Amino acid sequence: MRPESDLAMNLETEPTGRDRTLVATLCGGDYWDGVAALANSLAAAGFRGGFRVGCQGRVPEWARRADGRDAGGFTFSLIEIETDYHLTHYKPEFLLRVAAEEVEPFERLVYIDADAVVARPWADFDAWIDRGIAVCEDVNGKMPFDAPRREGWRRFFRSGEEGKAESPGGYVFPGPMGEMKEGLYANGGFLGLRRERLGFLSLWRDLIDGAAPAVGGLRNWSSVAPSPFHIADQDCLNVALMLTEEPVEFAPASAMGFCPGPLWLPHTLGPRKPWRRPFLWPSLLGREVGAAAAAYWRAAPGCGPFGEGWRWWAAVRRLDLRIGRAVRAFRIGWGKSS
Repeated sequence: MRPESDLAMNLETEPTGRDRTLVATLCGGDYWDGVAALANSLAAAGFRGGFRVGCQGRVPEWARRADGRDAGGFTFSLIEIETDYHLTHYKPEFLLRVAAEEVEPFERLVYIDADAVVARPWADFDAWIDRGIAVCEDVNGKMPFDAPRREGWRRFFRSGEEGKAESPGGYVFPGPMGEMKEGLYANGGFLGLRRERLGFLSLWRDLIDGAAPAVGGLRNWSSVAPSPFHIADQDCLNVALMLTEEPVEFAPASAMGFCPGPLWLPHTLGPRKPWRRPFLWPSLLGREVGAAAAAYWRAAPGCGPFGEGWRWWAAVRRLDLRIGRAVRAFRIGWGKSS
């Protein structure tokens, strides 16, 4: 990621590419801090295109001021949404809406969770998406073709679950397509595809709707009933990857910071988001500091053109994380020597 001082400056540079990418995210509650960091990281990465934020509930003043702004080809827009679904299950429907309502031509459409940031030049993402449907391996991303969970999905969508009338059927699954097609399990926090592959989003949406009765409805983040699915949107994304005839390209788990390796899109898992982490105390206890937390505080509100915050506070928080790493390393080293 580029230095903080470049973040605001990058928005003043005219775009050089002739094609255009749309990036979308969904936000509610306190995720506005994550939206600001994602937007700042996109600006730092040289992104030129449309950034569309689907939002529910209260919208902070900084976002209202940014709504409709076009700075050097980076456009920021708010889209109010009304749905009874948990937002995680609304992703494909929202992406289809963004595509349908966009008035300017575009070549690529991308979804990124609001608790992730971009850590590579955006041109690398465009090149990746041009090669196929772009997804990232999840933290526990090894799932071979004959894994029991995959078999459960096949049974459910091929002929309906145990003959239940509400279970969808009729999907035809191809045979093994190689490790990159069915050897890995994708994280639902990122998806990129070219405009001509938007049909994949309809498939993903229909699969989520089909799985809804089996998981107890789509108001909850995870299944509340025994079923082949844990998180409907993410599991159904992986079912769609099994069914599609489009090329698919996985980034390894290191891309999201789930294991050591090159970072592309550091992504915070679970409820302990960087903006919720208490100051100093966790660090003094030596709690683990993930790559996503460090990446967030490099692009946090106050470190770029989006969000409301103070640059000095972000610097203090980065120092806090360094203290946490040092304390943790000392404790690990002490434990090994004792």
